[in-house]
Amino acid sequence: MGFTDDLRAVPDDVRNAMHDAEDSLERRADERPVVGYALDLRIVLVSVAGALVVALILRLLGLSFIFSFLVFLLVLGGLWVVLANAAAPRRPTARSRVTEGAQPGAGAPREGDEAAAR
Repeated sequence: MGFTDDLRAVPDDVRNAMHDAEDSLERRADERPVVGYALDLRIVLVSVAGALVVALILRLLGLSFIFSFLVFLLVLGGLWVVLANAAAPRRPTARSRVTEGAQPGAGAPREGDEAAAR
């Protein structure tokens, strides 16, 4: 009795776990945009392709399979992080305020400048 009930409850448990994981990923992607870009399939595929090329070159050079596989994993992780960070939008810095139409580095106009311009 208990075992068959447990087996019937497995799809519901898996569905609930996947729903919770999806909600958690969505919250995290809203907090940090780089997470959303890291989950982008194009970035993952480019990272896998680059790491695979490096590992195949090492394998063709005669290095062992284990060493090539470890380099593949390291290059995959590195490329994935670098590409996701490069694609993610940057937060604006709060050091200086730039008004629309102002020249960068010009600063705010002074009171005496208006009289001198006339």
